[in-house]
Amino acid sequence: MYDRLIIELEKGIDPDRAERTAHYFGIVEGGYGEKDMILGIPSPHIRRVAKDFKTLPVDDILKLLHSRVHEFRFCALAILKERYTKAPRETVEIYMDNLDYIKVMGHCKALNFLCIGLRNSMFELDTLSGLASKSSSRLGYGLAIGYDMLRVNSEEYEISIDGKDYSGTYPMILCLNGRCVGGSIVPLKEARPDDGIMNILLFKENPHTNQGAAFLKFYFGNEEGAENLYTQVKGRRLIITRKDHKRMILNCDGDDFTPTDTTLDIRLIPSGVSFIVPQHSALLKDK
Repeated sequence: MYDRLIIELEKGIDPDRAERTAHYFGIVEGGYGEKDMILGIPSPHIRRVAKDFKTLPVDDILKLLHSRVHEFRFCALAILKERYTKAPRETVEIYMDNLDYIKVMGHCKALNFLCIGLRNSMFELDTLSGLASKSSSRLGYGLAIGYDMLRVNSEEYEISIDGKDYSGTYPMILCLNGRCVGGSIVPLKEARPDDGIMNILLFKENPHTNQGAAFLKFYFGNEEGAENLYTQVKGRRLIITRKDHKRMILNCDGDDFTPTDTTLDIRLIPSGVSFIVPQHSALLKDK
């Protein structure tokens, strides 16, 4: 039965899709899923296979869960979901855990990051998107962010973080929930998405000729000289307004938009997202 399931899953393999999406799952050099594999199998195909094989023996489900292949693990979870809805306690021994999230009051929620002043060109520019799909996803992603950072304009902001004034001129403000931005950029080594802290990076003005070098340090998690690139502030609430009262560009977990409000109230919601995982999961190793 296990072998038949693998055959059905592999019918959906799409190498081009795998290249395009690898960086989102950290399956790149230096990413959190560096040793994983991705086959580019679409989610709908995986869910259909999971429904067809929902009676798969538990030992085979565990084999899928321990696979290096991203889609095989996803399929195991999809099968467990199918079975859990009908017989929760018989399906898996569970543990409830929680993650924080960032909320822009009245607008959006972000589990990973919120950026003010940075657009997302990754899928807007054919050249960059093509590079990501045909060559190196990390290189294409990095060039897209580098391109965006080079066209960022510094703006004067009125900023309050937990009631303390940090007003000034910044090209970009980045709010992080955890240690990374997406799967590839890891600027903070110790932060966690469940520590009740929002790390706010206030980027300093740099001449555009030096912006690229500064970006590379940030992109590769080089902490040396970070104090020359940004000021790091820890807090739970950020209130921000442009001094010219114009609308701000937001990038919320990779999607950019421009809210109508000129003053934004951004808060960390501690333990705001609940989820279940199997006991002894790697997610809980340091709990």
